[in-house]
Formats: sequence, structure tokens, C-alpha cells
Amino acid sequence: MLEEVGTVIETEGEYAWIETERQGGCGACSSRQTCAGGSFASFFGQRPVRIRGRNGIGARPGERVLVVVHEAAVSQGSLMAYAVPLLGLLAGTGLGQLLAHRLGLAQPDAVAGVLGLIGLFTGLMGGRRIGARLGRDGRFEPVLTRRLPAMAMRSD
Repeated sequence: MLEEVGTVIETEGEYAWIETERQGGCGACSSRQTCAGGSFASFFGQRPVRIRGRNGIGARPGERVLVVVHEAAVSQGSLMAYAVPLLGLLAGTGLGQLLAHRLGLAQPDAVAGVLGLIGLFTGLMGGRRIGARLGRDGRFEPVLTRRLPAMAMRSD
């Protein structure tokens, strides 16, 4: 289970919209000062992320909550976002090369490039459809698990 702290922005029936701070992958790493990944993340800043989660605890707007997401949802979402389009690109490129050579075309790389882009686009759309279907599966929904105390305001 992955946990994230967020603030409820609004509620819709049994769901709530939560705003969380985007965390870099190595935010807690001791090498973040010298790591290129940490520098890259700090350059672009941390923008808030809005997610929709099942509000089984009855949280209200303004409350800080703990949100839990299953690791399977994250890994399958990553596959849909990255692996499926990449496979589409590779399959389209390979098919383009094969087709161009079988037909004896003068520009096999151009055919491979065009079919690779078509494969990439097809993979993006396919991944999006599969991801949307998985998103409707209750096992992969973010869930608000408990209310957290309000953060104390710092005076600098």
C-alpha cells in the first residue's frame, strides 16, 4: 500500500477530491543534493496534484487526510502509460521495416517511421482505454483511510 497525505478540496457523494503535493521519487534520499534527479525535480518545482478517492471516513473540505493506493494500481497504471505506447511504437516500426523490405520500397526508414508513429498513437489510445477501465475497478481506487491533525502554521 502506498500512502499520501492530502487536503480534501471538495466532496461528491461517497467520493472526495484531494489535493496532494507531488513528491520527487528521491525526496527522502540522503543524496538528493548531488543527484541529477533531485536537481531536475527542484527546477520544475512541486505542483499540487488532485486525485479522486473513496471517502469512507466522511471527510469534509479543508480536512487533512491519509490516502491509500494499492501498489498494483500504480504499477498497472505505469504499464498503461509507458509500456503499451512503447510496445506500439516498436511493433509499428518493426512492421514498417518488414513491409517496406517485402514490397521493395526505396525508403524503408520513412515507412517504419510513419508506422511507428501510428503504433505509438494506437498504444497511447489503447493504454488510455485500458487504464480507464481499470480506474472504474474499485480495487484500484484511492481510499481515504483517516483524518489527520491540521498542520500548525509556521511563523518565520
